[in-house]
Amino acid sequence: MSDNKNNVIQHKQVYSSARLVRDKHTKALSIEIDHPCDWKLFIYNPEKSRSKEEAIITGKEAGSFLIPVTVDSAIQFLLVTEQGNTILSETRLPMEGGYNFRDLGGIATLNGQTIQWGKLIRADELNNLSSWDLNYLSTLPLKTLVDFRSADEMKNNPNKIPQSIEHVFPLSIPQGSLPVKDAADLLDNKVTSDDIEQFMIRMYLSFVNDAGCQAIYRDFFTIVQQPAHAPLLFHCAAGKDRTGFATAMILSALGVNETDIITNYLETNNYLGDKYKPIVERFPQLDVLFTAKENYIETAINEIKASYSSIEKYLQEILNVDLSKIKQLYLE
Repeated sequence: MSDNKNNVIQHKQVYSSARLVRDKHTKALSIEIDHPCDWKLFIYNPEKSRSKEEAIITGKEAGSFLIPVTVDSAIQFLLVTEQGNTILSETRLPMEGGYNFRDLGGIATLNGQTIQWGKLIRADELNNLSSWDLNYLSTLPLKTLVDFRSADEMKNNPNKIPQSIEHVFPLSIPQGSLPVKDAADLLDNKVTSDDIEQFMIRMYLSFVNDAGCQAIYRDFFTIVQQPAHAPLLFHCAAGKDRTGFATAMILSALGVNETDIITNYLETNNYLGDKYKPIVERFPQLDVLFTAKENYIETAINEIKASYSSIEKYLQEILNVDLSKIKQLYLE
């Protein structure tokens, strides 16, 4: 087995068995360790050498352990274990007024590299963010905001913008909204869950093939590939479909395994339940609208492979992605 394959397996073993978790209300930050082992946690500083005295918390057991630091900003830690080391930060950003804010950092690629923390953030709406949320996002510090919502969505729920933002790009993809006629028909129960699922399948196919969608995602990658635009946050209403497809394409461009791409897509379901619970209770057939279903993203991936030979070719020839450049910008 090559050194790169060893590195990515080692990173995945450590990264997947340890995570940072913050209490949404008290803001207390903890580390969860899944397996017993000798471990040490350091505040990550690439320019400073480690010593035993610098560890802020150590342990030998599995469990949840409070990190004795006051953290009102984004911060990175170095976890040192018997199995290997990894850099950790908060995958789910602790937004008071948001549900599906996630850092793509830490995800391993097939060649043994990892995505840099704090550079690419996927999210749902920003219209309900608190002052604490806005301050936190500014500490990343976010420079660019890309909004995939329709013009009506932007008008009805205007974003609250972190102070650090220098560039805002409205890249509307109206296909991500349920048609008005269908929404009205819900009141009469004329739209079934099967109708909505078929709508979702058509929507994911349009992300791939529709000329307008292709143009939007092409513009998106032009923005992503500008070094001055990072750290960058991209979002839609739920952070699930328009954002989910964009994330799948970014992870593909960076060389992430397809299984891990689908896993990242499905993780949305861990976060959106509370947001849409009142609507789903009234209209149970809408559950398939607010759920990230594996067949949705697989429909898009399979369509790319069938119609464009490969995801790599689609990225390069349809979305004008410079694979070498984007990897240089976001991998370490």
